[in-house]
Amino acid sequence: MPISQLHYFIDQAMSRHYLVEVALLGTEATMVGYLDNGPQNTLLIKRPGQAVTGFIHFSQIQFLKRV
Repeated sequence: MPISQLHYFIDQAMSRHYLVEVALLGTEATMVGYLDNGPQNTLLIKRPGQAVTGFIHFSQIQFLKRV
């Protein structure tokens, strides 16, 4: 996924509060939750009804889709 498209989708997911699934580079693991801005080019992924479940750096994201 091109970087500009990835940033656009991330901005849309945060502004519209979409539940998303994020696939990480180099692994088959995915994370599901709501996105929020983190410190220094990172994202916070929050599961519904829970605290922060993970930090992701922009360079780790392979793709993102709405659930």
